[in-house]
Amino acid sequence: MRTLWLWSAASLSASMLSGAAMAQTAVAPDEPTAASPRSTNEPGGVEEVVVTAQRREENLQNVPIAVTAVSGEKLTALGVRNVSDLSTTTPSLVVRVSDPTSVPQIFIRGVGSSDFNVTSSSPVTVYADGVYINSQAGQIGAYTDLARVEVLRGPQGTLYGRNTTGGAINVISARPTWEPDGYFQLDVGTFNQVNATGAVSGAVIPGLLAVRASGSYLYRDGYAINELNGQRLRGLRKADGRLSFLFTPAPDLEVLAHVAWSEADSTLAYTPVGLIPRNPAAAGANGLCTAAYYNTPACTDILGYVDTDPNPDRGRYYAATPVSSRDFRADMTATWTLGKVALVSVTGYDFGRTSQAATDVTAGPDQLLTATYFARDRSVSQELRLQSDGGGPLKWVIGGYYLNVQSSAAQSFDVLRVLRPLFTTPANPTGLSVADNVALYSYPVSQKLDSYAAFGQLDYALTDKLTLTGGLRYSRDDKRFDYRLLLENVVPVFGSNQSRSFGDWSWRAGVEYKLAPAAMVYATYNRGFRSGGFFGGFATDPAQLQPYRNETVNAYEAGTKLTLLDRKVRFNLSGFFYDYRDLQVFSIQPRGNLTIQVLTNAANARMYGGEAELTIAPLKGLQIVNTISLLHSEYLDFQSAGVDLSGNRLTNAPAFTYSGGIVYNHDFSAHLGMEATLNGSYRSSTFFTTDNNPALRQKGFWLAGGRVGLTTGEGRLSFGIWAQNLFDKRYATNVTPLETFGVYSFAPNDPRTIGGYIRTRF
Repeated sequence: MRTLWLWSAASLSASMLSGAAMAQTAVAPDEPTAASPRSTNEPGGVEEVVVTAQRREENLQNVPIAVTAVSGEKLTALGVRNVSDLSTTTPSLVVRVSDPTSVPQIFIRGVGSSDFNVTSSSPVTVYADGVYINSQAGQIGAYTDLARVEVLRGPQGTLYGRNTTGGAINVISARPTWEPDGYFQLDVGTFNQVNATGAVSGAVIPGLLAVRASGSYLYRDGYAINELNGQRLRGLRKADGRLSFLFTPAPDLEVLAHVAWSEADSTLAYTPVGLIPRNPAAAGANGLCTAAYYNTPACTDILGYVDTDPNPDRGRYYAATPVSSRDFRADMTATWTLGKVALVSVTGYDFGRTSQAATDVTAGPDQLLTATYFARDRSVSQELRLQSDGGGPLKWVIGGYYLNVQSSAAQSFDVLRVLRPLFTTPANPTGLSVADNVALYSYPVSQKLDSYAAFGQLDYALTDKLTLTGGLRYSRDDKRFDYRLLLENVVPVFGSNQSRSFGDWSWRAGVEYKLAPAAMVYATYNRGFRSGGFFGGFATDPAQLQPYRNETVNAYEAGTKLTLLDRKVRFNLSGFFYDYRDLQVFSIQPRGNLTIQVLTNAANARMYGGEAELTIAPLKGLQIVNTISLLHSEYLDFQSAGVDLSGNRLTNAPAFTYSGGIVYNHDFSAHLGMEATLNGSYRSSTFFTTDNNPALRQKGFWLAGGRVGLTTGEGRLSFGIWAQNLFDKRYATNVTPLETFGVYSFAPNDPRTIGGYIRTRF
């Protein structure tokens, strides 16, 4: 039992979605889209989409990158409140969370990380108003009063750096306006849900200073019940606010600044599946229960408990699990235009903390395993760029970047406390028994990071149709790592204090060719890397704390972007091939008579696939969107616990995803109109673990949602009804495999929610 417990409990680090598909449109960032009640298509067709994927404002159709841009208006219409809700709006994007306030695990095209510890960095980075967000609380995000969200698929290391081998998510706030502007929206719905959102904007000193204030508050009762005491679980309370300042002291100088905060509280509750066979017929080849006997008396945890209720919203929990996150962010972007050249300074500060207290990991009435997690993170960043204005045949940008991060976490596992009375004696009043794994293990960890980078990119138009691109970036991370394992919070077991530098080059080469003014093809080659580091999760052996190396990728992509039929059709197509080396994954390795889990460079991997996005605007006010994604992923040369996992699919890498949406806005008269959105999505099966355990496989599923309402007073007042997860599809958003305790703990998604809204502009 001890051997299995050591790595099974360690695998808890892999665990600590609901959304809707939509039309992918956006507008220029200086337009107050978030304050608009709806968006209409002019007779010319689909709206033009402006993005900043290459650190300058450009039409989406002129950017040789696979990008999905979602306007703030559409985010509001679909109830997208944070990054986890984006997963069904974007091809190849998967976001795993155990709870609306827990740490997100973000994957694009199968590339991501299941390590939530503060010492790790995701290969999919999150940026807010141009600033890299390192804190876990900040990555969850508060999607209130936004201009748009951009999802960049594929390596973005040249201009973004900071480990963007999978992609980047840019969150852009609505800008202050010089004219008075504002809105307020109130939503009410199932489970006593109340969500209030609003913003107000205008000039404080005309022509010199404009300010925008926005915020939201969300409350929802818990929809799950603890049958032991009647307590409601999976409730949610969220609040956020932001002040934005636009300062223009001179015609050639603009300063845009934001101060934002967010907080969220919820109660987490897992759903257990027993694994210990009490009937020989229920046992599989590995000695654990087969899926056919799950949630029956034939399969229990190690103490005989079984949850036979098929309802995932009812259980018997010995403790509630409060989860909370707090984040504060401030940033300033100053742009000084010097003729045809601009000097851009981006300064950022972010402080966040997340916590999970007394987590009932095994999801039962007995205290088999209790986990706690308290993390805090502070980061300061500075980027300086000198760039051309984009005119002429040569576009260029050069710059430097610095990031300082100080992270710490206090974590613990209280193991088999329910058995302590069996070992309690006058000489051992606490009931501690290390030999039987009846013990409390705590492991405080901290890390200091200094990251430096220099970069540049050139785009040169050889002709009016042919453009070549080249980019180069060097990045270096200096990390100082401290780790201690304590028994009963006071007795040292072992520790580690290490320093290491990780540096490497990223580059980009590309070619694009204009077939016509509204049609282009492109091909790119990107070389990216993800910085090495230290494992900050539960370690049972000092060998687990040895640093792992950089992860590298060679990524090849080709695509086309077409705008057809007088802008009534927009069609974007891309294909890609990734060759990963030294992939950072969890591997099970022998250490003497023990088996331990190690985060190391254990595998190579290969991924290839394609994506298509089709937007049609056949009539004024009508827009139809369909997106599909195909993905093949497999590990190469991957050994874990002496088992060859080569050929297995990567985790969280669905072979097929689809999203579609219909948006229709129609004016019956000058004073009355309607707005309607219908959306649906499908994601094929995914595995939660690298061994592709069929018991830890989420089957494919559909989701659907929509909104319909009326508008009056030239759009100044709107009201209607909405639904999310319309057909009440339940699935696992995350899984904690704990075979030693005889249980898999699943985190279910939210059930169907239905409600109404009223919105006013002023």
